[in-house]
Amino acid sequence: SAPSEGMLGGIFKTDMTAPPASSTTFLVDLEDLGADLGFIGNDAARNLVTVKTNPDIDATAFAKIGKAGIGDIDLTPDGNYLFYTNLFARKLGRVRVDDDNNPSTPYTLVAGDLVEFDLPATSCSGSGVLRPWGLKVYNGKVYVGAVCDGAGGTKADLRALVFTFDLTSGSFDATPAFDIPLTYPKGYPYSVVPSLTGWHPWEDDFSVIDRGAASTGIFYVCHPVPVLSDIEFDIDGTMVLGFMDRTSQQMGYRDYSPNGVSKLYSTLAGGDVLRAYFSDGNYILENNAKSGPTVG
Repeated sequence: SAPSEGMLGGIFKTDMTAPPASSTTFLVDLEDLGADLGFIGNDAARNLVTVKTNPDIDATAFAKIGKAGIGDIDLTPDGNYLFYTNLFARKLGRVRVDDDNNPSTPYTLVAGDLVEFDLPATSCSGSGVLRPWGLKVYNGKVYVGAVCDGAGGTKADLRALVFTFDLTSGSFDATPAFDIPLTYPKGYPYSVVPSLTGWHPWEDDFSVIDRGAASTGIFYVCHPVPVLSDIEFDIDGTMVLGFMDRTSQQMGYRDYSPNGVSKLYSTLAGGDVLRAYFSDGNYILENNAKSGPTVG
């Protein structure tokens, strides 16, 4: 079916050899194939303004960032399967998008082409919940990144984990390939508040998010909250982890808070990139600007 407004599972494809004006086409809506990605409603249902550049109040989206829709996607080398993370069900999904190792030939998707897999059972500290997002297909495995969100707790409850899904067996390895607390020394993203260091637990209440002073009528939001949003591998096998700041997705640029229109806010994002060197079967987090033999 064609894409519709409010769609959470829409995936498009771009032909990089075609002119830009005609290179992007609709591929699939995962919800049509049975994926439950949560619900957020279209613009009208959320009472959003029609002029997209105007400030707005979007309390529904504020609380559902990282909790509805899809996260990262990646294809298997043969182009037959597309993997994605289901943020609502907190699962790894797989959908067949080709059947002859030739993505240029037509293929009609049916409901049986979509399968979702539970992540390995993981206990998060306190009331925290495991939140997946980033993934990477690499050397016969799908690497899936997630964080223990620490919601309702403290910074000490935050963790980052990377699980591996074997493409041959179609199952997860029970033990994470990488598992670290997110209490490592992380600098501040806003020089006005140098004490605002490290990661913070996931938060859906705007009133407790750190805010700086106004500048030319704009109030600044600075409250780094971790989402393990991407995984890549360097040529030496080092795993590179990209962390997105959830708060930056909740607020945006010169927008109203979910609580009202009295002020305009802009977010100062505080993401991060970490390297984990592979040695003797284990991934070792960088330390003091050194990752294996590589010095920053």
